[in-house]
Amino acid sequence: MYDIMCAWEWQLFVLAISLVVVISALVAKHVVDAYRDGILAGRLAEIGLTFALLILPAIFDSNFHLHHWLESFFLGQHANFPYSYSVYTQAFLWGGYLNGIVAWGRGSVVGCKEVYWRSLANGCGFVQDCYCDDDDFGDDDYAPLPPFVSQDWRNCSAG
Repeated sequence: MYDIMCAWEWQLFVLAISLVVVISALVAKHVVDAYRDGILAGRLAEIGLTFALLILPAIFDSNFHLHHWLESFFLGQHANFPYSYSVYTQAFLWGGYLNGIVAWGRGSVVGCKEVYWRSLANGCGFVQDCYCDDDDFGDDDYAPLPPFVSQDWRNCSAG
């Protein structure tokens, strides 16, 4: 939400709305065909289970970020009808998945929070210098960690 509310220009909003229209049409076509083929209930169960396993565990975290590789991975699994529009959709989504992994890596869906805690846990001097006194990280392996402050999209503060 922070990036959308604080960094997006109007052109990106136009693109996002256009994509929502195209994606909605593709989803509607998949639903109509699944209903016609008598497999809608099974498909909805598959989507629900996949959502529960991949996305639901982290969705309520304030730092949740649905990377495009995960979106493509999730949706590409379900665009697998034997019709040309579905094959093209799946190819596009798998391409987005591969692009995300190859170009950016498999980033965490909780973004900054995981980077913060991993850097502290691994003794990253830069993070310790910025957030901690030297006394906080003595010989004690269980030193208290400073609290993580999330970005706030309501007023565009960086946290």
